[in-house]
Amino acid sequence: MSLYTNIFRQSLKTTFHNKYLWLFGFFATLFGGNIELDLFNGIINKTNLFWQSGKFTNAGLFGSEMFGNLKASVFNSDLIIIIFFFLCLVAVIIVISTISQVGVINNTTDFIEKNEKTTLKIGVKAGMNHFWPVVVLNIISKVIVFVLLGIAFLPLVNTMENSSWGSNILFIILFLIVSIIVIALSFIIKYISGYIVVYSQRFRDAVVSGWKLFIQHWLISIEMGFMVFFISVFVSFLIIMLISIVAIPLALLTSFATAYLSVQSFIIMYWLRFVISLAIFVVGGAMLTTFVISVWTALFLKLNKSGGESKLMRIVSKF
Repeated sequence: MSLYTNIFRQSLKTTFHNKYLWLFGFFATLFGGNIELDLFNGIINKTNLFWQSGKFTNAGLFGSEMFGNLKASVFNSDLIIIIFFFLCLVAVIIVISTISQVGVINNTTDFIEKNEKTTLKIGVKAGMNHFWPVVVLNIISKVIVFVLLGIAFLPLVNTMENSSWGSNILFIILFLIVSIIVIALSFIIKYISGYIVVYSQRFRDAVVSGWKLFIQHWLISIEMGFMVFFISVFVSFLIIMLISIVAIPLALLTSFATAYLSVQSFIIMYWLRFVISLAIFVVGGAMLTTFVISVWTALFLKLNKSGGESKLMRIVSKF
């Protein structure tokens, strides 16, 4: 059995034999160190940010009046309360998400390596034990991605009013460099998390170990990254298709309720469609996140235990 086939088989078995991990998977999606997703979201957000900033600057919205209003708003008690509760919500999401991420890694390891029965409680305990190094790792990685994307998108500032070939070429070059760095960083972060959770290494030691493992098996990491990416896209497409298949008949029933039944029937049908679609999206996303984390955990365990040979190298060696 090939390296990747065995890893995917183990990850599928882990995901469907430990369905409680889907709860971890759901929360891990929120702030779980998914750098590839950060890259995609960052591209969208940064493009919109620079575009909006250019329009605001041209409209004179960053003048003295704007900053005077901002200063007055800072001392508004209602705004302070809103900001406080927002920060509390963010903190709670970060805590739960980080614990969930560690829980999936820890329980996947126990299930694959030790063939032990795992529970939600065991995962939560592991998450609390390794919370600080993993949350620091996630925050650092997100800051790095934010800074790198900021550098890559700087040429767009000069193209808001007058586009130039030089700025466009510079943006393309910087974007490609940043994408390569971010993708490589995502692999390293996954290995560092493995060393922290599985082997309880200190943060600095885990960083060194993760870097060495990536350098030693960079080609396998890239191959796995491509496979996981395409699997994620395919599963996401299936989730969207399933939501559409379920939502279309319910939409027709909602239209029927609007035309021939009472307002209460329309409201019930509308919320039924929304709840079912949301449930499919949440469960599907949680399963996918659990599977992806399990895949990288299984690969991490395999590379540490006995190493591996990339598919490309096996093909080349035949010639």
